[in-house]
Amino acid sequence: MAALDGFPLRDQAVATVMLQLGFRITETLSLTLGDVWAGGRIRARVTVDRARLKGGKSCRRRSVTARSVVINARAEAVLERFFFSRFGSSGPSPEEMDSPLFRSKKGCRLSRWQANRVLHQVLAAAGIEASGGPRKGEYGTHSLRKTFACRVYQASGHDLVLTRCALGHTTVSTTEKYLPITAEAVDRAIFSLGQDNSGRPNEGVGAREKPARIGVV
Repeated sequence: MAALDGFPLRDQAVATVMLQLGFRITETLSLTLGDVWAGGRIRARVTVDRARLKGGKSCRRRSVTARSVVINARAEAVLERFFFSRFGSSGPSPEEMDSPLFRSKKGCRLSRWQANRVLHQVLAAAGIEASGGPRKGEYGTHSLRKTFACRVYQASGHDLVLTRCALGHTTVSTTEKYLPITAEAVDRAIFSLGQDNSGRPNEGVGAREKPARIGVV
């Protein structure tokens, strides 16, 4: 986020929408001005209809529903600056509402290739991905959606069902793939079971007594 300050407002807005709202790159680039702007201000929520979502035009489209996401304060601030730089204080006209939110320099809708190039430039500037180095290509536009998933999961107190809803997934099993589990995290969780609230080893009630005989078949 700090590295974004050195980039054009359009690029800041593209990255922020994916990182703060969790949209896929195709969904992000499908947004129109009217999806984000209404009544002279940034909308409270942005909604992407089924046809623009993953699988929304496939044979399983009946299982896909429109996704509506609240625009948080950070996303709203970046989008406001982006709209002001493009349209001034008056905002877009009614005739422009169906125009792409994110355009290329030629005025066309920004392509996935262009958006991916922008993201890699941001990652390189942030030191997350070295330009031409061994980590080049390790991250992509989908990394922002995965980061969004991890942050929602942590903010919700590790509520997997809530995270699934935030991502718009149909099943929890899909959401689980977005949440990396390391061996170190598993070790910490198991280790914590052997400690009481003070951090001392918890021997349990009667731990020093002779254990009761347990019947075994």
